[in-house]
Amino acid sequence: MSDFLVYVVRLFTRPYARLSLLALTVLALQTTVFADTSLAGVHGQVMVLLAACCGAQMGVERGVIAGFVIGFMYDLVLTTPFGVASMVLAIVAATAGLSKTFFMAPPWWAKCLAVAIASIVGEVAFPLLLNVVGVEGWMDARVIKVCFVVGTLNLLLSPIGLALASWAMKLAPPRTSKRSASIA
Repeated sequence: MSDFLVYVVRLFTRPYARLSLLALTVLALQTTVFADTSLAGVHGQVMVLLAACCGAQMGVERGVIAGFVIGFMYDLVLTTPFGVASMVLAIVAATAGLSKTFFMAPPWWAKCLAVAIASIVGEVAFPLLLNVVGVEGWMDARVIKVCFVVGTLNLLLSPIGLALASWAMKLAPPRTSKRSASIA
């Protein structure tokens, strides 16, 4: 029994396991609370926020993986062609992760700004990618309004998202073996 508990504890010290649990929680918020409320006729996009925050916290390489995982979960509930949200959220995370290339250690305000810009990129990329795969009717003048509202909302929510992404994606401390402790 204790081996099972140790396994469960080690499982939740892995970053992508924590990210998956966090993404499921955010997905539940996206499909319930944010689906029923709107600001100026636009629904908030907290899945985009989470992907952008992961990219801003961890850089391009790990952010793309996190964005793809978050997008894959989002694809499971959307009625759009499968894989579009995965691709878009990977692009969003990569865009936000570029802040690490401009700053060695980006300050919090630069990360928040990167999240807002990446959210706008995602809100433009989603209808463009849908048009590429043959789903028409998504590109219209409303995209400008959606970009403004989602970018502003994600800018305001980014400090919370950055803290959650930092918790989810932090690396587990290195394991020490009993053998090395007995030698010292």
